[in-house]
Amino acid sequence: MEVLKPGETKIIHLGKEGVGGYTWKVVLPLPAGVEVTKCPQQASSPNVPGAPGSIDFCIKSAVVGTFKIQFELWREWESNENPAQTKTVVLEVK
Repeated sequence: MEVLKPGETKIIHLGKEGVGGYTWKVVLPLPAGVEVTKCPQQASSPNVPGAPGSIDFCIKSAVVGTFKIQFELWREWESNENPAQTKTVVLEVK
């Protein structure tokens, strides 16, 4: 569980392989008052093309409560397939 105060931003790190075409996306709709954006991406090993890294999401909530935010790992061109992986983040804002 990720705990934060209203208006505070929490960064969620989701691992990814450097190759394979997979990317994480947030499952919509989001709970009211919760904002999720992709953080600027940085290579984990800038001198090694295809090195594993992470996709980071910035989560912010203006309201108090407990929320579940789901992420799915996809290849964009395989939109009819099931996600390769899912992750649920529980966010407690107090």
